Amino acid sequence: RGSEGLRIYQPIVPAQVALDEPETRHGVKPMGAVIVEMSGARTGQLKSRLLWLTVGSTVLFLIFPLCLIYLGSRNIISSIRRLSDAVRALGNGRLETRVAVSAHVAELETLAYGINDMAAKLQQENVVLLQRTTRLPEAQRIAHLGNWEWDIVNNTLDWSDEIYRILGLAPQPFGATYEVFVQAVHPDDRQAVKDCIRETLEGKCICSMDHRILLPDGSLRFVHEQAEVSCNGNEQPVRMTGTMQDITGAKLAAEALRVSRENLHRLLDSIAEGAYGVGTDGNCTFVNRAFLQMLGYQNENEMLGKHVHELIHHSHADGSPYPANECKAYRAYRTTQPINVSDEVFWRKDGVAIPVEYWSHPIMADGVVTGAIVTFIDITE
Repeated sequence: RGSEGLRIYQPIVPAQVALDEPETRHGVKPMGAVIVEMSGARTGQLKSRLLWLTVGSTVLFLIFPLCLIYLGSRNIISSIRRLSDAVRALGNGRLETRVAVSAHVAELETLAYGINDMAAKLQQENVVLLQRTTRLPEAQRIAHLGNWEWDIVNNTLDWSDEIYRILGLAPQPFGATYEVFVQAVHPDDRQAVKDCIRETLEGKCICSMDHRILLPDGSLRFVHEQAEVSCNGNEQPVRMTGTMQDITGAKLAAEALRVSRENLHRLLDSIAEGAYGVGTDGNCTFVNRAFLQMLGYQNENEMLGKHVHELIHHSHADGSPYPANECKAYRAYRTTQPINVSDEVFWRKDGVAIPVEYWSHPIMADGVVTGAIVTFIDITE
């Protein structure tokens, strides 16, 4: 039986023993049934395991790429966020901001390098701008030149620190207005200043004028104003910008020079000798009263700026031409040596020659000859 049993049940799965007829087999129910039942359970287990393996593999096959995509997108999003934060920081003035991107995405890395390069350039330009900004007040102080801007619509005036200094005021917030400026102008100059501003606003001119400023302590300053107007789309003036320069030193120097010249003219007019000045170009720079009287001229305008030799020294006593390049009076500034001549004539305006004795002395300025001064007397016997 054992051998039969083996012959009957050896091919258990291929023979496909009938599971629904176990009693029809004599003496084989226990063994065949057990063997077949064990094979079925094992087959079920294998099928179950195979099913779970298949499901697991499928799930892993789907989830793994999704995880990779998620991790990659998370890295990219993080990099984009860092780029956005960097740009926002740069926009807020934090120019030292730099961004590092490790997304392994060429486009993002290129964008990061571009942002960092831009930030470095902006930081460098900002340093230069700050240097210029800090130097501007110092430059304005040295030049005694301030700038201002008048918001015509809101009637507010913005002054640089140098404007306050020129006006003798302390810099203060909201301290600058058109009324404050007008009040600082000397009373005798206020109307002229207002007229200049009005004409500039009307587009008739560009404001450029000198006027006086009366300081709080009562002292006086001279300033030069320059201003231009900006208009909106309707050609209505909305802003005026300009500069104010303290020219007190130059004005005082010019006034001192004017007084000095007047004193010199008074001195020259008080002497009996005729006197005139000549530049290196041979043109007249001044004449005194005795010159006009002896040579028959009415006023100095008949001589100033004209070639002296051609007017009074053009010929010898016998009427022969006397070229300017041979003129002994000019020799003084050509040789830087004084000259005395007593055998020549000067010609009056009416064409009459008078014998004269003259002295020509070079005029020096900082070691450079600028002309000569000639004095003469009538030696007619």
